[in-house]
Amino acid sequence: MLRIFLAGAAIVTVFVFAKRDHWLERTGFVGTCEITQAPAGDTGQWWSCKEGLVSGYPMLTQENCDSREVIAKRELWRCPTPLTQVPGAF
Repeated sequence: MLRIFLAGAAIVTVFVFAKRDHWLERTGFVGTCEITQAPAGDTGQWWSCKEGLVSGYPMLTQENCDSREVIAKRELWRCPTPLTQVPGAF
């Protein structure tokens, strides 16, 4: 019984460190986004999102953002108001 508890505790510890240090994002398993420069004359906040191996592209529709296009394997999103947190971050 002690071995099961220790194995469970070790697994939880690994997941906590993986989340804190963004291991899944850095290895490409989940999609990530970064802010990018808006095209000339356009307002709003623009995000460039990279597809994750497991999760695909992050979806920003819940933040009222519009998907514009996919260029060089990155999806561009336009958000009319600034987002409070980085999309795709866990």
